[in-house]
Amino acid sequence: MSKSKILIVCILLAAGCATTGQVKSESESAKEEFDEALKSLKGGYYQEAIDKFNQIKAKYPFSRYATEAELKIGDTYFEDEKYSDAADAYQEFIKLHPSHPMTDYAAYRVALSYFKDAPGDWFFLPPSYEKDQTSNLKAQQAFTDFLTKFKGSKYEKEAKEYLEKVNLKLIYHDLYIARFYFKRNKFEATENRIKGIIQKYGIIDGMDEALYLLCCSLYLQNKSEEFNKMFGIMNSRFPNSRYLYKLQNLSKSKGKG
Repeated sequence: MSKSKILIVCILLAAGCATTGQVKSESESAKEEFDEALKSLKGGYYQEAIDKFNQIKAKYPFSRYATEAELKIGDTYFEDEKYSDAADAYQEFIKLHPSHPMTDYAAYRVALSYFKDAPGDWFFLPPSYEKDQTSNLKAQQAFTDFLTKFKGSKYEKEAKEYLEKVNLKLIYHDLYIARFYFKRNKFEATENRIKGIIQKYGIIDGMDEALYLLCCSLYLQNKSEEFNKMFGIMNSRFPNSRYLYKLQNLSKSKGKG
């Protein structure tokens, strides 16, 4: 080989080595793009963040950053208050990665997304318990499933607290319906609605009005034995309730009759 050819080969090899040293690995590129997507999320540029996370999934499907991007898409929708989309994204993550260490987080956030998506209370609008309860029912089921599947999770305490809040919302909704029936003299329907509440949730704090409506319905249907039983529970559980005072007057009038 001539000296000129050897020189050309050496130059090409040197150039190749120099270029190789400057090329980033796939993992480094994925991390760099993931960090950029996180900046968009933290900056409140939610659609930009979604687009970047989706690009990472497409470009680096076998990278751990693709998996993290799937989870962050749920977080981005959540921060943007698009709770239905967030729930869908978290559920997709669970479906694709059922044994991932962050699956409990995703499951918790599914339930929390439904909770956030439920109707709120605004002073110029009807109370939330008068509105559609689909999201609260989904939240109730999702929190219950989470607490069953992920015992000991660090999100367990918060999930229990939120489940209590959801249950109260659903109780208020059922109580609203019971009031509706009672005002229209549909006493058996009122009785059945209140008994349904007790069967699902037991007799908990704040249910004195429910027991009052139940007792009144029983009284007006001449169900004396059941009335006396529920009156005794009311007297025991809610001794200071204003509804107990009303029932006491009702009971006295019953005795006189």
